[in-house]
Amino acid sequence: YDARIAKAAQATVTRALQQTPALGQSSVWLTMQRRFVFVHGCVARKADVARWEQLLKTVPEVEYVGVDLAVGKRAADFKRVPYPLMPR
Repeated sequence: YDARIAKAAQATVTRALQQTPALGQSSVWLTMQRRFVFVHGCVARKADVARWEQLLKTVPEVEYVGVDLAVGKRAADFKRVPYPLMPR
């Protein structure tokens, strides 16, 4: 069912981009696993985070949408945050 969900998600995103050109300022990718969809990438506005999440929740058979989106328009907006190291 991953391929079926992926195809439906692609169609949903394509329609949304045609109807809402502002979403085209996003740079995102999707990962499908079981009935979960994970969206990763960058968006121009904070409101777009919720917009992507709501959009992907409308895809048939999706049970969970995980969102990992950074907000910004310039490279300086995306400072790297180092991951903490595990104590020895």
